[in-house]
Amino acid sequence: MFIMLKLSHLAVPFMSLAFVAASVSSVQAEDSPQFFSSYEGISSQQDCFAPPFDDAEVLRTVAAETSFTPWNQNFDRLFSDRFFAARQSQTECLRFTYDVDGVEVPGFMVRPANSYEDTPVLVFHRGGNGSFGAINFVNLYARYMGMVGEGYTIIGSNLRAEDEFGGADVDDARAILSIVQGMDNVDHDRIALWGSSRGATQMMQVARGRDDIHALVFEMGAADHEQSLVTRPEMIEVYENRVPDFDENREQAMKDRSVVYWADELPQVPVLILHGEQDERVDVEQAHLLAAALDESGHEYELKIYPEAGHSLMRIADEDMFSWLGEVLNR
Repeated sequence: MFIMLKLSHLAVPFMSLAFVAASVSSVQAEDSPQFFSSYEGISSQQDCFAPPFDDAEVLRTVAAETSFTPWNQNFDRLFSDRFFAARQSQTECLRFTYDVDGVEVPGFMVRPANSYEDTPVLVFHRGGNGSFGAINFVNLYARYMGMVGEGYTIIGSNLRAEDEFGGADVDDARAILSIVQGMDNVDHDRIALWGSSRGATQMMQVARGRDDIHALVFEMGAADHEQSLVTRPEMIEVYENRVPDFDENREQAMKDRSVVYWADELPQVPVLILHGEQDERVDVEQAHLLAAALDESGHEYELKIYPEAGHSLMRIADEDMFSWLGEVLNR
């Protein structure tokens, strides 16, 4: 174990806009398009820079109106015409929909443009629930497009609208791995999962029992959901409203969502745990609970606690994460 000390609710605060894929026209399945994956469940895909986001001025207007703008200090540069043109030319970005048991689910993908090399894959698991926490174009542009410079394909699901906080919506996230398996120009021997907040715990549900995953990044997540209610009891409303038959099945529902009870069923791959010591939504003790469970199950892991950080590690932990991924995926 390695501990590095450094320097929102189970949700990531910078993801507050609603996902806008439905607001633009999509390539429909009946047109028999060439989708980015051979996975048969994909029903449509759309270039992220399709109208209205083919115009830097439109993007600046939308970004300026967001309620949470962590890019404020660099706003003029990040959303300038020149920077916008660079993003367009250097990044392939797609929004797509896919079917899971008759439910249409929105997803997103970014990767280096015109790359014919097999890139490693980072499957991102979002925080929040329902529309809160969904990834929108501003998020993709401001953060994830910047990450493709690390040489990764980044892909994820926005989950079904009526998610179950780790129930049927886990299948939405599992299907992303099937989509990845149908993609060209990706390295299927270097697939990592990255989950943030609620997404970290759901990521572990996806990883449980699989053998096609090569690293896990658990960021600001709850490892024991029942214990997390001790420090944030108001979260009970989310479980009651989202989890089917929660009152009658509380004990099992919480165990199904809590990796500490089944860490031995995770693939034997390296795990990176990231958490802010001042996290007001998921107590940092959750990171230590996961570390203890991984110790017991014999997993290799690294624990990185950021003393000054709260429930957002955006930009704070990115460099550490990619450095670690580069080491464990290139062994």
